[in-house]
Amino acid sequence: MTYIFDSNILIYLAFQSANEHKAARTVTDRIFAAQEIVILTEAIVLSFLRISTSLKPTPLTEKEARVFLDALLDYPQLQLFAPSLRHYKNLTANLVKQKIKGNLVMDAHIAEVALLTNSTIITNDDDFKKFPRVKFIKI
Repeated sequence: MTYIFDSNILIYLAFQSANEHKAARTVTDRIFAAQEIVILTEAIVLSFLRISTSLKPTPLTEKEARVFLDALLDYPQLQLFAPSLRHYKNLTANLVKQKIKGNLVMDAHIAEVALLTNSTIITNDDDFKKFPRVKFIKI
């Protein structure tokens, strides 16, 4: 199987004090142990960097965030999704068609990637229910 880790999962993995850390760790450890494919998008990586280095009360330093990401990017089955022009055209057409804006734009992008790659999203976000045919596991 193929999975996409939402940025909130990366945050929970990086912050052991997060209430959701154990649940995120359990799911991702199973995926890693089975050597499943994991896909990240540039937007997910950048979102992690933005949130993790500004999270109150104790953000990660830029170096800590990079060390975490480097370890994740070293996972042999990790793939970084490279969006095509077709992806952006499909995404923006769907944004208009479904009247998606604001905070749902990032979820729509991840949902589109999941459909293109036949992936299951690992998340703690109920908003993926709004995207038909998208498979996701909520921790």
